[in-house]
Formats: sequence, C-alpha cells, structure tokens
Amino acid sequence: MFNKKSKMGKQSKTNGNGNNFSPAVNLISEGTNIAGEITSNGDIRIDGTVTGTLRSKSKVVIGTTGKVEGEIFCESADVLGGIEGSIEVKGILYLKSSARINGEIQTGKLVVESGAVFNGICRMGQGKNQLINKEQKVEQETRGKVEFESNGRKAQRSGAPV
Repeated sequence: MFNKKSKMGKQSKTNGNGNNFSPAVNLISEGTNIAGEITSNGDIRIDGTVTGTLRSKSKVVIGTTGKVEGEIFCESADVLGGIEGSIEVKGILYLKSSARINGEIQTGKLVVESGAVFNGICRMGQGKNQLINKEQKVEQETRGKVEFESNGRKAQRSGAPV
C-alpha cells in the first residue's frame, strides 16, 4: 500500500525529470582504469580513471582520487577529483574544495567551494548557440582593434593611425 513495487519486488524510482533509473550506484574504484564510453541511467561514482565519454541520466560523483579525461554529460554532479575535458550538467554542478578542472563547463547552476581550481570556459543557464552568437559578436566588435605598447605607453589602434 505504501511502497509501490513491481512484480519482481524491485522498487521503481525516478530522477527529477521523471526518468526511471536504478537505485544502485555504479562504482569505478580507485586503481581501475576504463577507456571508452560509459552510459548509465543511474548514479555513477568515479574513484578511478575514465578516459572517454561518460553519460548519466542521473548524478555523477568524481571522488578525490577520481579523474576523467574526456567528456561528461549528466543531470547533476559533485566533483572532488579531476577533469581534463568538458562537463555538461543540466542541473547543479558542485565543485568541492579538492576539485581540479581544466576544460569547459556548461551547467544550469554552479556552486564552487573555496580551494577548487578551474581553468577554462564556463557557460551557465544558456544554450551553446546563444553563447556562440555572443562570442561572434564580441569578435566582430574587437576585429581591427589592436592594443600595443610603444615607449612604455599603451595605445589602441582601430584602423586609423595613432
């Protein structure tokens, strides 16, 4: 009456988007190296090394000993370890104090603890196409303008002699 169970006795759960997922956590332990593509409907915890693409319809946790070299696509994520590449999170991305990211972040919301290290590009709350259009606009506005230093003085050149 209180717990809706299927005929097999397993409880069906959904994530925030209503997608069914397994309540089990997939674990890649410290000392384990995986190369290729990983796809899961449930949570994934990485304490080893993954080289390639990681896709989860749920949460991804990269532990302090975990490292991902490649791309990550998920619903939400907690990063305590390292990422070399890109991460795309639909919901909230938490960068804990031990996190180290070199690459690209695209997320709905970002929470960064003091001590976390991030080097790269971050996009929040907007689609890739919108950002590309803004980048192209900035490039067009700055095209032809050159900043240089002459005799210790800075000058800006925009097509006309300085």
